[in-house]
Amino acid sequence: MCDLSEFYRPVYHFTPPSGWMNDPNGPLFYDGYYHIFYQHNPAGDTWGNIHWGHARSRDLFHWEHLPIALAPSPELGESHCFSGCAVLDGDTPVILYTSVGEGDRNARSGAVQYLARSRDRMQSWQKTRILDNTIHREAVLEWRDPFVWKEKGEWYCILGGSRNGYGCITRYRSPDLLNWHYAGTLFENRDFPFLECPNYLPLDGPSSGKGGLLLYSPGSDVVWHSGRINGEGRFEAEHSGILDYSGRNGFYAPNTLMNDPAGRYIAWGWITEAARNGYPVSGYSGALSLPRKLSLDAAGKLRQEPPEELETILSAPLEQDSFSLCGSERKFKTRGRELEIHVKAGCAPGDDFSINVYQSPCGRERSSVRYCAATGTVTLEKGLSTLAGEPMKDFQRGTTSGNTGELDLQIFLDHSVIEIFINGKEAITGRLYPTLSESEGISVSGRAAKIHVSIRRVIM
Repeated sequence: MCDLSEFYRPVYHFTPPSGWMNDPNGPLFYDGYYHIFYQHNPAGDTWGNIHWGHARSRDLFHWEHLPIALAPSPELGESHCFSGCAVLDGDTPVILYTSVGEGDRNARSGAVQYLARSRDRMQSWQKTRILDNTIHREAVLEWRDPFVWKEKGEWYCILGGSRNGYGCITRYRSPDLLNWHYAGTLFENRDFPFLECPNYLPLDGPSSGKGGLLLYSPGSDVVWHSGRINGEGRFEAEHSGILDYSGRNGFYAPNTLMNDPAGRYIAWGWITEAARNGYPVSGYSGALSLPRKLSLDAAGKLRQEPPEELETILSAPLEQDSFSLCGSERKFKTRGRELEIHVKAGCAPGDDFSINVYQSPCGRERSSVRYCAATGTVTLEKGLSTLAGEPMKDFQRGTTSGNTGELDLQIFLDHSVIEIFINGKEAITGRLYPTLSESEGISVSGRAAKIHVSIRRVIM
């Protein structure tokens, strides 16, 4: 076996050059580049010593690593620079983030919000303290992850937290990013003890009437709501769902680009390494999901799909075929670990089929994406995904929306990452650790009335 770190390292999903990575932070289009920041420990591949890593790209897929943007400032009482966002104040890049230290500066009750401004094209950042918990009438615990946008000449900020034992998102207003006023509670969810990494995406246009999209991470599946902010400053949800059926151990803490030149909202999530579960892969930890274009359909429900730039890194189809299955298996000639598998199916009520990936010729290893028409569910089955004992072999399941007679799956394989888009609406993300070098096969098995499969290679 080759070095495990490189054997499993994703190629077209963003990873740090080394060390630990968790939440994506502050996506921003600036000076002709897409910039991404991320929670980063440059000193090791475990959590701690949190900095802001930094990279940029012309096309959302080819990334250039840049020097670290933010490091903890001991003179300010900082041990960590937690998550936040980035905006342009005129032509000046500005980061807003949560500053955390030790003792009375601890993350649970002593977090402080900081602004960092760059006047030299992101070469350096000057920090200013802008918010602490005294702004509230009653303390907010686990208060972190500022997300900022501008509407009608005024800046708005939301932060996640916990109050009275349940999750909340608080809201603030400012004319200049420095002087903030508390504007009350935007949203509460009593099903969770805290909410973190909130995003609010205004979707009102001249005639859209669609309100906005609220995202947050409650320690489990990332939640989305579409709805409106009422006259009292409260968000009223009209539709709700799960952004990615992967739980805390799959896809978490997304952050959204707000100033895309094409007017899109593009989000990335953190693909965790929890599924390793002690499997000895070292040197780096964490990946980002593919960029996801977020929008609402005519009914006000979430759509998420890869951006148009994805086509620039995909080959012509290597193999494509249409067929039906009656309890049989159809094997493909194409093999690999850097692929897109696009499946379209017209399904009968009794259809139940699996797209098998990372399949070994001996049959001892494979992972399966299974669709059951009777329940309308898509399941990532990992029971045979690896011969190693450590990696998690739990399943991840999502429910399709809309017409269950039609299925459209985009399955992306990238070494240890599998990312699945379902009908352009739901998603499942997972980590897979096959041990056999020959575990690269693809097949479809089960019952399917009519199915079309197209396979393309990712070329970086």
